Amino acid sequence: VMITGDHENTAFAIAKQLGIADKAADCLTGVKLSAMSDADLQKRISDICSLTTIFVFIWGCTLTPLRNLLQKI
Repeated sequence: VMITGDHENTAFAIAKQLGIADKAADCLTGVKLSAMSDADLQKRISDICSLTTIFVFIWGCTLTPLRNLLQKI
């Protein structure tokens, strides 16, 4: 899991170089995150064990709920 305030393209390029992502679909922006229901977000986070996920453009309003859910797994 990579959480960053970078632009989606920048975050994906870095993640690809680090070998933790191979497709842009692995990125979940703050906008997409904010639009997700709690159940959808919980499912996405639960899937992290089998998927690489990069959260990008994450700021205070989305960081706290994301951090709280990640601490539960």
